[in-house]
Amino acid sequence: MEVLEKIINANEEIVYSKKMAKELVELFSQFNEKKSEKIDNCASTLVFKIDLDSQKRKLASANFCRDRFCPECSKRKSRLMYHNLKKVLEKSYEDNNQSFIHLVLALRNCEKENLKKSLDDLLQGFHRLFRRKKFKTSINGWYRNLEVTYNEEEDTLHPHLHIILAVDNDYFKRKSGKYLTQDYIKKEFKTACKIDYEPTAYIKKVYSKDKKDILHNLVAEASKYVTKVSDVLELKNQNLKLELLKSLTKGLHGRRMSSFGGLLKDIFKFLKLEDEENSDLLNIEDEDIELGSNCVFGVFNYDKVEEKYRLVKILENYVPAWKYAEERRRLKKQKEIEDTKNFIKAIKKNFKKRDYKKNAESIFDLII
Repeated sequence: MEVLEKIINANEEIVYSKKMAKELVELFSQFNEKKSEKIDNCASTLVFKIDLDSQKRKLASANFCRDRFCPECSKRKSRLMYHNLKKVLEKSYEDNNQSFIHLVLALRNCEKENLKKSLDDLLQGFHRLFRRKKFKTSINGWYRNLEVTYNEEEDTLHPHLHIILAVDNDYFKRKSGKYLTQDYIKKEFKTACKIDYEPTAYIKKVYSKDKKDILHNLVAEASKYVTKVSDVLELKNQNLKLELLKSLTKGLHGRRMSSFGGLLKDIFKFLKLEDEENSDLLNIEDEDIELGSNCVFGVFNYDKVEEKYRLVKILENYVPAWKYAEERRRLKKQKEIEDTKNFIKAIKKNFKKRDYKKNAESIFDLII
């Protein structure tokens, strides 16, 4: 048992995330008890499939909270987002020979209490911009990622969008008429946001001699821009931490942090990739590890006092609870279908079409 515990606790990432969540739970408990409990209970029980020969392990089940502020869940979402974006861009490059541009759009910094309004303006402006005819004809697809950073010197928040644009190879040729200058994008973005000041619009093409390097650099660049709660926890002022969490919780509530559009959205659907917002966060590609035949399932509970995982039981076989629930739903649906078919058969058998009015009362009795 001690050997198995060492294997799991050797995974410093998840243990570190639990320790980081401890401070976060204390902060949220001061204004959002429900969120505090949710993050506190996240990953409290983990089930690993462990190869006793190689000592490799693979996560089989976990009670992840999937909250965007949870250190462990946000890390796993970011990892899944990286793999999704990588697959989509590779497919668009192979099948459609697309070129890619990194675009940053931002409004001016806002006060903490005005974050929600600033994000509304930013996202609405983004969607208005990409619905314009010139953008539709020049840009085939896009991926956007929302990030909010804190400026400690000015005590303001900086919401902005990192966007990957997929364009045809002739996009940069003048004769194509597709090229959008940085000044043009800034001007149109200002109009789309309905603001009276100059926003930020910065574009750059990703260059590299190696085609693989282009995609790798692009994916790494785009997926690293996420709103990290660790940046908030690194601040020394406790009251400031609390204010920032309140502002971020209110401002980001109900918003998608990332999304695809156009050609890239079509490819995402075609590949049937798992959306990070709705994922169970288990089937992440870098955990697709090959295990041998000499395996057991270890159930681990997190010890908050010792701040480590303790093995509570070893199982030869394990079926996650969600599979039982899925099977119950399937059987229930199957029974409903069979009941409906039997009901229709009974009506056809007992009543003729010409006798419908005469037998209406009997039909009612049958339904009851």
